[in-house]
Formats: sequence, C-alpha cells, structure tokens
Amino acid sequence: MNNLLKKVLVSEKSFSDAALGKYTFIVDKNASKDSVAKACESLFNITVLSANSMNYKGKVKTTKRIKGKRSDFKKVILTLKSGDKIDLFETETAEKKQDTKDKKQVKKEVKESKETTVTVKEKGKKEK
Repeated sequence: MNNLLKKVLVSEKSFSDAALGKYTFIVDKNASKDSVAKACESLFNITVLSANSMNYKGKVKTTKRIKGKRSDFKKVILTLKSGDKIDLFETETAEKKQDTKDKKQVKKEVKESKETTVTVKEKGKKEK
C-alpha cells in the first residue's frame, strides 16, 4: 500500500486543480484506481469521489550521439469530497491573490508618481 504513491505531481495545472479539490499523483504502473483511492483515503483521512488514471510512455531523448528513454509512468487525478483537502498542496486562496494584486497596484502607482525630468543641453557654437 505504501509503494503505490510515488510522488505528488508538481505543475501549474495540478496546483490550479488542487484549488478545485482535484489532486494529482504519480503512482505505480500496476496500481488500479480503486487501490490508489483506498490508499489515499487511509493515508490522508479523506473521502475520494472519483479517480481518473492515465498511462504515459516515456519520451526518447537524444544527447549528442547517445539515445536514452525516460521512464514510463502512470498519473492519477483524485477528486475529493468538498471540504476535504490534502496538506501536501498549498493552494493560493482568494485573499492571498487579492494581497498580491494590491501590492502590484501599489508598485505601479509608485512608478507612475515618480517623474523623471530629462534636460537637453544645447551645444553652443564657437564665435569667431
């Protein structure tokens, strides 16, 4: 049961889905949806409503003259009951988003308020 979950998938999309109650994990290739759901329920004390799994083939990569292959992996997206959450994912709340918007707005206003004056000196002509 402990070997089913390999790691949490960290990406921009997985963090935006975490705010909606969907959490993404990389799991063992032989793991089933039900076994992953039960393992997460017992490990994190949550209720899983649905599990979606995807199998990915590893890409073939070439470095100079050497060809190599990345590992195949299986990804599972778990949808949780509303109110449940997993603390491994820190999602940005609306309050934090508003704070960052306020800070950006203040910085923009400060830049606009600073007036920079540029003076151009005229070159004087030599008198004969």
